[in-house]
Amino acid sequence: MTAVWTSRRRQAGALLQRTTVVSTAVLAVLFIMVMATATQRTAVLGFGVVAGCSLALQAMGVVLVYRSSRVVNLAQVQVGAITAVLFGEIVRHHAILRGLGLGCDGCPASSGAAATEYGLAAVGTILLAPLLALVLYFGLMRPLARASRLVGTVATLAAATVLTYAAELVAKQFDGDTPGLGAAPPDTRPPVQASLHLGSAVVLNFGSLLTVGVTLLALGLIVVFLRRARLGRAIRAAADNEDRARSLGIGPVGVQALVWTVAGLLSGLAAVLDSMSTGVGGAGGVPVPVLVTILAAAVVASLDSLPLAALAAVVLGVLQQAVIAGNVDQGVRDLVLFGVIVGVLLLRPRELTGRLAAAAGAWATSRETRPIPPALRDLPPVRRMRRLTVGGVAVAVLALPWVLSPGGTGEAGQLITYGIVGLSLLVLSGWAGQISLGQFGLAAVGAWVASALAGSAHLPFWLTVPPGAAAGAVTALIVGLPALRIRGLYLAITTLAFAELAQSLLFGQKLGATLIPSSLDRPSVLGLQGSDERVLYYLVLAIAAACAVAVTGMRRSRTGRALIASRENEQATQAFGVNLTRARLQAFVISGFLAALAGGVFAYQIGGAGSGGFTPELSEKLFLMTVVGGLGAVAGPFLGVLFLALATNLVDAGAGSSAVLAAAVIVLLLSRPGGVAQVVAAIRDAFLRRVADRYHVEVAAYSRGGVSGDGRAQLAPKRLAGGATAFVPRRYRLDRRPPAPVGVRR
Repeated sequence: MTAVWTSRRRQAGALLQRTTVVSTAVLAVLFIMVMATATQRTAVLGFGVVAGCSLALQAMGVVLVYRSSRVVNLAQVQVGAITAVLFGEIVRHHAILRGLGLGCDGCPASSGAAATEYGLAAVGTILLAPLLALVLYFGLMRPLARASRLVGTVATLAAATVLTYAAELVAKQFDGDTPGLGAAPPDTRPPVQASLHLGSAVVLNFGSLLTVGVTLLALGLIVVFLRRARLGRAIRAAADNEDRARSLGIGPVGVQALVWTVAGLLSGLAAVLDSMSTGVGGAGGVPVPVLVTILAAAVVASLDSLPLAALAAVVLGVLQQAVIAGNVDQGVRDLVLFGVIVGVLLLRPRELTGRLAAAAGAWATSRETRPIPPALRDLPPVRRMRRLTVGGVAVAVLALPWVLSPGGTGEAGQLITYGIVGLSLLVLSGWAGQISLGQFGLAAVGAWVASALAGSAHLPFWLTVPPGAAAGAVTALIVGLPALRIRGLYLAITTLAFAELAQSLLFGQKLGATLIPSSLDRPSVLGLQGSDERVLYYLVLAIAAACAVAVTGMRRSRTGRALIASRENEQATQAFGVNLTRARLQAFVISGFLAALAGGVFAYQIGGAGSGGFTPELSEKLFLMTVVGGLGAVAGPFLGVLFLALATNLVDAGAGSSAVLAAAVIVLLLSRPGGVAQVVAAIRDAFLRRVADRYHVEVAAYSRGGVSGDGRAQLAPKRLAGGATAFVPRRYRLDRRPPAPVGVRR
């Protein structure tokens, strides 16, 4: 057994070495190309290394968490961001001096007291980040320890959204205490007059030098710890097999808690050091480009090598500074990032990719909603319940524009469009089990094509939206081809990078935005002008109803059943002769068509695709919305839309509604993985169970959980060809009598 284990470890090490060589070669080529084409090379190199070191600390935290928990922590950056906000507010408002009665806002403090306060604020906020990481681990990740890795990754995405809103609340709390200072940006540079001059125009302050030094020190200490210390080896062992680690005396919980603590410390260091080097306090929210850059560095390192992750982050930081110095459109940088991620994943050994995809698992928390049993479908109470439900929903949806204001009607129409995007996620994530965090990027493709056709060829709505939907289907097919190999966690990262690329490339001011009109005229329906919000609302409602009917038909088809079966068990599905490659490509194409169709409609709703409505943050929000609604029923995305509407009315429509949505995702993942659809189905099943008892109808699913009166599972009787019940010998029946003595037959 030891020999087999050693052999497997050697094979894994050889695969990682080959991947490291490929990744290093890609980074070397990228660095040479950037430096060869960059202007102001000294500034690009100097500031790029500093920015890259801040990214490197975050990338190392992502790699550490993945090595211990096999989860991509999308909240890694946000843990540090909230501490950076607190650090900036303390420095700006002199909160510590005020608390001690030694100073106030706007009052000058002695240099010694200010320096002491600065040091205490930096140390205190940095140490707050590990505490937040521990709360995240024990409050969220441990309860989901038995779930798939993708579920844990989505949980960290929800936690990041909640932390974003918490950071905004922290900033508002400080600004509320001292009105008038909210607009003044804090100067968070350290009170140390030390700098490094690179040439005549490039000066690195003490914060920049401290960032580079701390990054090198942290990298060295962590690498030595993982390689030399016994606990460092236990981290990897606990990640590979928790049960085996326990048998060897290794406590996985303590090991993983330590790793999350270190990752939180790295996040706090990165955020506070970045504030020191730039002189700007944290903003609370983490832009998607920053998150994509960090994830790209981690992917280049195969989510395993800390030195390679740090090197990749530095190279990508230099790339970012080259884009800024050359005044190049952001789409170029995003295109390079997307190419690096996809290229590294496609060039890596197939054995390593397959192993990591299998370890990630599939999105398997979506519970399929069972239909009403045929024995109960025609009973009067059930028929009455179905009529009331369908009639009530129809009346409410059709009468909504006559109750709301024109602005509210427009927002309701946009929410229905979000529901169509949710249907595309239902096909791809709920049925195929593949996580897409960039679905609104496909919607951006449909919107751009529809806008370009309307602007250049002056085509009407009916001739622009269908080609846009077809373009989205083709784009999804192109993305889906490498996705056959890039699955699981890597697919989630790739699609998030694609959403950022689509937004910057299609709507960048120097690229795609120049090819589309600035505004779009509303379509007319049956002679009615689309400028009336009610007309457009009913048009979107009809399109959503048609999409829901089409998705329902697909669910009942062989393709839908094959996708769900492959999500549960790939090997067993292939044993029945199902071509999984074709089924998954069909899922990508249909999902892309629906998302792009919604994008084209959404462009007309907001008055033009160039108005900035296709952000990657919206992709994350719509994914969380669909998870809340439920990925096990066609009605799930629209239930998520209803929840989003309620959340938007309860709090502000920005980060507040997203935080409520994310909190609901966390609660549902811990208690009701099927979402709101599962809750609604449970209420319906309780009603059906009462109907079955009232009419004395035997339904296995509703008779005390499918068990008989004596507590044993019910078995359907064996039927003959004519319909009669077959005789079953007594000795083959299950009963509670003791076994007969030897030699005695019953």
